[in-house]
Amino acid sequence: MWLEAKDISFSYRDAATLREVTLSVEPGVFLGILGVNGSGKSTLMNCLDDLLRPQSGTVTADGDPLAGLRPTERAQRIAYVTQHSHANRSTVFETLLLGRKPHIRTVPGEADYAAVERVIAEFHLEHLAQRYVDELSGGEYQKMVIARAFVQDTPVLLLDEPTNNLDLANQIEVLESVRRAARDRGVAVAAVMHDINLALWFCDELAILKDGALMAIVPAANITAELISEAYGVQAEIIEHRGRRLAMISGPEDSAKDGADAVTSQEPLSMEETPFGDVAAYFDARADGWDASCSLGAAVSRKLDAIMPELFDARIIDVACGTGVMVSYYLRHRAAHVQAV
Repeated sequence: MWLEAKDISFSYRDAATLREVTLSVEPGVFLGILGVNGSGKSTLMNCLDDLLRPQSGTVTADGDPLAGLRPTERAQRIAYVTQHSHANRSTVFETLLLGRKPHIRTVPGEADYAAVERVIAEFHLEHLAQRYVDELSGGEYQKMVIARAFVQDTPVLLLDEPTNNLDLANQIEVLESVRRAARDRGVAVAAVMHDINLALWFCDELAILKDGALMAIVPAANITAELISEAYGVQAEIIEHRGRRLAMISGPEDSAKDGADAVTSQEPLSMEETPFGDVAAYFDARADGWDASCSLGAAVSRKLDAIMPELFDARIIDVACGTGVMVSYYLRHRAAHVQAV
């Protein structure tokens, strides 16, 4: 066990945020931490890096209590990317080099510069290396901050919502690098994740927090719809698609039912009776209502399955988009394509 929390509890004033949480971050394992907002995920991460000191319980790194380590010693063992950080007037290269600070005694050496160059190449940051950090976009900045943690080259990597501000391609690129660090270099990784499907894709294990307590720790391959429903208060379904498990989220149980009833009460349409463009307009006109009803993609998908099964697998659109607005966007462009052909 490299990083272990045992029975840790933490409260802000009288509000208990963590309640006797026990978990370990193991070498070579990518642990995803899931839960609703306010469930204690960020507080747990701060305790794992000793930014917050638990009021009870212990956190150890390789058997040594974090509370007994000097800051430099802790930084040599744990790299932590928090939710929030601040830009300054230094270049990307200079900022990445700061990740080597725990290992530098006097001045940076060849090994330090080589570590920076290696990570710049891994994260495809060559075009940004001489840019000032305060001139980066939110996504570029987030990618750089994660890269700096890689430059730190520690046995433990903690990430609090690492995909914030990243577009889809960069989310995948970053999480691929994180997974490689775990599998190829044996780094112990824990990351707070909000996208369940990304967690299912990249994580080895999932720890689920609810009301400050550890509800479950399971292999990602064993996550169930019931666990997701209990943790998030939503309807969920796990499906298999091209060898991957995906979570379909239908929205809160009561509103999902109301949304489904609202959609199915609409006058039925068929492809034989209605031109495709009119079908697109039909969905476009009702998109806001579906979105507002919180029925998300489930109710929309039921309607799509019923009237247009030959066009696409509605369940996959559900997973990819989640709302009637996005389905309508897809339909409008699909209609233009069909009419052009």
